[in-house]
Amino acid sequence: MIARIRGTICAADPERALVELQPEGIGVVLRVSVSQSLLNRVQVDDFVDFPTHLHAGDSGPELFGFDDSAELKVFALLLTVPRIGPKLAQRIVSELSPRRIAVAVNGEDEKTLRSVSGVGARAASRIVVDLKGKLSEAEFGALQPGGTTDDTEEALAVLEGLGYPRAVAVDALAAGARPGMSVEQQISAALGTLA
Repeated sequence: MIARIRGTICAADPERALVELQPEGIGVVLRVSVSQSLLNRVQVDDFVDFPTHLHAGDSGPELFGFDDSAELKVFALLLTVPRIGPKLAQRIVSELSPRRIAVAVNGEDEKTLRSVSGVGARAASRIVVDLKGKLSEAEFGALQPGGTTDDTEEALAVLEGLGYPRAVAVDALAAGARPGMSVEQQISAALGTLA
């Protein structure tokens, strides 16, 4: 099992990266299907160190890479859902953050899940049913972007009042807010990430 890769990005396209393993010069280059968040933060010739999942499918083994362990955990849980294969699981993790997936599943927000290409009504419903209670929002920082929980809830209520869906508002707060921010600062930071 290959649980982690350390090496240098040799080439990348929108779905895969070629990684030359460390130490350089040993001549091993792996093709890895990587999440969008990982691709967004690396370039060719960058040194990378990321968690992976080796999937043994009918067409042979395929290696999937992730930006962090949270993405890998959600990916692995998605694979437990019937009819969710590794490519679709990675697409879900790539298009929605682990935090956003947790909020959608626990809030039974199938619409957010259906926003991912390839996830229909049946698959979204199945994901909610099978994973509800297995994804902790707090584990992914979903409701703790800064300040107190009361401040965060107040900022969340304001964003929802502005018409943002709860999952989008939670994700924006978690991405933009920092510890110690007031409600107003949290809202401003969240709106900055939504712009």
